[in-house]
Amino acid sequence: MTNPEPALLDMQGLTVRLKTPRGWLTVLDQVSLKVHAGQTLGLVGESGCGKSVTALAIMRLLPTRQTDYANGQILFDGSDLLQHSEKTMRSLRGRRMAMIFQEPMTSLNPVLPVGEQVAESLRLHRGMDAASARAEVVRLLNLVGIPGAARRASSYAHELSGGQRQRVMIAIALACRPSLLIADEPTTALDVTVQAQILRLLDDLRREFGMGMLLITHDLALVADHCDRVAVMYAGRMVEQRSAAGLFRRPWHPYTRALLETTPAQHAPGSMLPVIAGAVPPLGERGSECLFSSRCERVSARCAAAPALLTQGHNGHERVACWHADSN
Repeated sequence: MTNPEPALLDMQGLTVRLKTPRGWLTVLDQVSLKVHAGQTLGLVGESGCGKSVTALAIMRLLPTRQTDYANGQILFDGSDLLQHSEKTMRSLRGRRMAMIFQEPMTSLNPVLPVGEQVAESLRLHRGMDAASARAEVVRLLNLVGIPGAARRASSYAHELSGGQRQRVMIAIALACRPSLLIADEPTTALDVTVQAQILRLLDDLRREFGMGMLLITHDLALVADHCDRVAVMYAGRMVEQRSAAGLFRRPWHPYTRALLETTPAQHAPGSMLPVIAGAVPPLGERGSECLFSSRCERVSARCAAAPALLTQGHNGHERVACWHADSN
């Protein structure tokens, strides 16, 4: 699906370096992506490919002294987040842009009732008094499907199930009806039934609030069911960006094809699943070549130089970075 409106989030050529004991290492290399209002972009790739770092970079939550935004822009509603002061970013986080973190047990404060954690942003960003905030907390907990919301608002994180904790995280993220929601592995460690409930809830709330959503996940089945577009990331670089329908019908990049071939749905029950040989190159061992070349069956001499992420086809929205892409 294409959208003629300007993107809500438009990351252009972002390069990020982090300070490590081995010096400054590039973790994101010329990363570009767009999220439109009312649509969901799925961001996929193996562990270590830079998905969570991308989310933290957008929110400007990477450690300031150890982070160098070496190149690029992060345009949110047309304004470059990299030019904002920390004070301005604090006013945007929670109010205009929000994030659901991977593990709610470590993201929620263990010594505060969950209702108080939801109410904090209501008082800070929406100026509610204590009574109004309490009523809105109950409404939000009801909205995200927590039974006995008024009673559960007084509970602590350890008193809730994994699914309930995740719903509290969603309530916190949605308290101020943000324009952009970043969901970083929002169903990690949840059983299949609860996963489906959480994703349906996010879909419903996205449509109700008109949010743009960046969904980070390893689960390609979730992407197929819940995303309008897909961005595939490998070793800190974007390798393919497509409509979800187009990508699952005919992936172009060898890495995308390899990911899809490892999904259980592609194979008979009980059969051995294929694996992608090798591993994502670690930081400090990423050169100027195509970083997937050491694992790719179609590698050639051209792969000694990494291809740019280039537009393919006629609609201007399908892009791939590969010398041997099946894009014709």
